[in-house]
Amino acid sequence: MVMTLYGSGMKIADIVRNTELSRSTVNRIVKNHSNNAKTEAV
Repeated sequence: MVMTLYGSGMKIADIVRNTELSRSTVNRIVKNHSNNAKTEAV
């Protein structure tokens, strides 16, 4: 869900408010997804 919202252009702060997750959790999900996407592209 976080990546769907982030991919649609929603800001981290808005995702935090909508999902009730912590900012650090949202940032970690986005970072991990970005790292996985780079690894899979290689």
